[in-house]
Amino acid sequence: MNARLELAPADPDAATQAVIERLHAAFVAQRTAFAADMLPSREVRIDRLNRILRLTDRYQNEIAAAISADFGHRSAAETELTEIYVVLTAVRRTRRHLGRWMRPRRIQRPRCRRVRRTAVSTT
Repeated sequence: MNARLELAPADPDAATQAVIERLHAAFVAQRTAFAADMLPSREVRIDRLNRILRLTDRYQNEIAAAISADFGHRSAAETELTEIYVVLTAVRRTRRHLGRWMRPRRIQRPRCRRVRRTAVSTT
């Protein structure tokens, strides 16, 4: 499952190879960062969500331009409604509910994992 997925052509040119190496380095950095802090505190999560809000709001025109270029042409209003608004709304909702979602709670064991009590005969 964690095997490295090879999507590169058999003989990539130098530019393609450079992009592949940068992507691989980015993935390694992400895995390392995740391994260092697998369960961030509520404050850290709120800070990250706030940064997502600020960056999305600050760069929404650039995001719309990039999406328009990817699709050939896509109106900024459509991108704002289907991409920007959705992200901002989801982040705000997550911030609002994060404390409740992070609270410890009891869960029931799956049936297959429950200990069965059986009578043991000693005769």
